Amino acid sequence: MNGTPNNNKVQRQNSPMIVMLKQHATGKKNTAISGQHYLLLLSTLATLGTLIAYRAILSYENADSYISELANAPPPLRTSTTVRDDAPHAPFKIPEVRDDDDDVEDDGLQFFMLQPNRDGLGSEYTEDESEDAEEEAMKENNAKKKNNVNKKKEKEEEEAILKAKETSIRIKNFNALDPPKDVLAISATRQDKIDFASIAKKWELAKTSIGLLKQIHSRTVAFDYNRTTDILSLRHPLKTGGTSISRMLEDMFPGRSIPGSGYSNWFQWKHLKEALKTHDKPDDPYWTNMAAFYTHSFLRPSDGGRKNNLLEEIRKQAPALREKRFRLMTIIRRPLDLAASSFYETQCRIGTFADQRSIKDIKDCQKVNLTDVMQKNIDHWTGKCNAKDRDEHRCRKMEAKGIDKIFEHCGSIEKLFEKGTVHNMMQTSLMGDFPRPPELGDDVSRIGENLTPTLQDVSTYTLRDLGGLIDFHPKHKEDFVWFAITERFKESMCLFYYRFQVEPVEEKKSLYKTCRPINVWTEEQKATHIKNEDYDYTVWKAANAIMDIRMEDMRLEIKARIQAGEKLEEIPYVGHGCYEREPSSSD
Repeated sequence: MNGTPNNNKVQRQNSPMIVMLKQHATGKKNTAISGQHYLLLLSTLATLGTLIAYRAILSYENADSYISELANAPPPLRTSTTVRDDAPHAPFKIPEVRDDDDDVEDDGLQFFMLQPNRDGLGSEYTEDESEDAEEEAMKENNAKKKNNVNKKKEKEEEEAILKAKETSIRIKNFNALDPPKDVLAISATRQDKIDFASIAKKWELAKTSIGLLKQIHSRTVAFDYNRTTDILSLRHPLKTGGTSISRMLEDMFPGRSIPGSGYSNWFQWKHLKEALKTHDKPDDPYWTNMAAFYTHSFLRPSDGGRKNNLLEEIRKQAPALREKRFRLMTIIRRPLDLAASSFYETQCRIGTFADQRSIKDIKDCQKVNLTDVMQKNIDHWTGKCNAKDRDEHRCRKMEAKGIDKIFEHCGSIEKLFEKGTVHNMMQTSLMGDFPRPPELGDDVSRIGENLTPTLQDVSTYTLRDLGGLIDFHPKHKEDFVWFAITERFKESMCLFYYRFQVEPVEEKKSLYKTCRPINVWTEEQKATHIKNEDYDYTVWKAANAIMDIRMEDMRLEIKARIQAGEKLEEIPYVGHGCYEREPSSSD
């Protein structure tokens, strides 16, 4: 406490403990000293070095004179004293004191005994009041922190809205550069032989799509693929056959896949971090030789860039990959088959709970009791969440939603339709925020400008993006250089081998199920799903039109080479069965 000795004296005389002593000693306040006050009294007397007054307080007739003497006592040195066990009423030994009034402020009890009031004088301040003040101060501090966090979030949201708008407008107005003249010249020799109008009609595309199909054709698959700088990056949507393609990519590029890739896994960060510790130099050949990447994880940002920024994060973590270009690939599957497979395996594990996984002969596949499957799912997860070693995070989420509610749709296809877990399955899973289902309407704060307000716009956008006409990233491209169609697996891989100039590898058939998931559905349920999924079918049809163009272009090129004198078996990168001679043709 800073101040003159006189001020210290006044403050001591007005101390709440001194006032209490006066009242008790003179009988002005007819109350007993509480246990809390008694302890505080002893602490005060010990701190002031005047415990000798403990006996004197009982014999003083004039309390005021005693209190005055007590108030005028100098502060004690902080040294320990002892009381003789054989003399319980003997006074404590008073140590030599320092003439140092300013030291009183160092005593911890001063916080409870004396606090300055608005006039700068002493005022009573109890321990309870102190705790209340601390609590209020803490609340005020927390409110300030929360306010700062909210302001930060508001700023981040404003930036996200602006970024989403800029991205959507850039994509809308993006015009792909023309391929080199030699590429254009070669593709032009085949263009007149392709019936673009028939292909558009076959896949129910608008006539205005014909121009886009021709533009896609002029950009031969992989015409600008660079083996040194480019990483072929497969976004593997669940239940599309991506495990087979991932394993084939590893066979094509052994030991050259991004660490963290997975045949049937989401990206494994721990593997990337381990590789960064082992190969810590940017010019390490380990990194410069990277050629492939495959994962369930989304490779395009979504929600206006707020989610799924995987490629950006990889570049931050691995400096050696910052100059690499991730060229995107994905897989499209017929919506009905995709929905049936998702329901059968991912959502309800019918193969497991209907005992069909080990069946080798399709004749042994029996009709599935979906009610029984639903109950087994509920029982399975109820048991897991009642176990001591339960997955706490997962079980809490499931229990909050209700385990029976989570799996109720496994009891019937009609419940599946109601729940909507097989509706618009291609939204965000392939290309990011777009194409957006028209039924969702506009949400400019989340996606910027809506580029696909109609199904025709969905078709046009799909043609542009899957057709390789959009560079999603202004520097690193992140464009689609290739995609597969599950029902056209063989054709898709033939196109890959020939255009990327990769030697064909053994075809894999991973996770193939003898008992087909679609067999659980009735014909009426299939028709209902097809009717409900116009968005997914629009994407699928546009993809098939692109595949038709590319396969016909490849066939025409191989035919021209044969006619020029090359033998089919000597043409490199043509897989077995990838080219069929035309009937009554000599080539």
